[in-house]
Amino acid sequence: MFVLDTNTLIYFSRGETAAADFILGGFKRGEKFLISIITFVEFLSYPTITQTEQSFFSNMLTGLDVRVVDFPLAMRAVAFRKMYRLKLGDSIVAAVAFANGATLVSRDKDFKKIKEIEALSL
Repeated sequence: MFVLDTNTLIYFSRGETAAADFILGGFKRGEKFLISIITFVEFLSYPTITQTEQSFFSNMLTGLDVRVVDFPLAMRAVAFRKMYRLKLGDSIVAAVAFANGATLVSRDKDFKKIKEIEALSL
């Protein structure tokens, strides 16, 4: 199971080989992909997202499980934010990975310092 960070979705939508191969290969293998509600909002509000990318993402949502923030997840995000000095969005994305025992896929180096989760950089 994998949690996709916003930058991974951006690279995928732009057709970058590493992200595209990873995600498309995962879908073919039946992997489960999660995103946080933060990633959903960040991606769709990204300043340079095109209408085509937005439509593509909307279609892709059927293969993604969007996780919302409940109280336990919020408390884990608080802990990660304090311990690792993360940005709010990053702490929530990390909390989603932690709560689901999933590997976080991102190029953000801040995730590598979180001992409680596995982070994969493409």
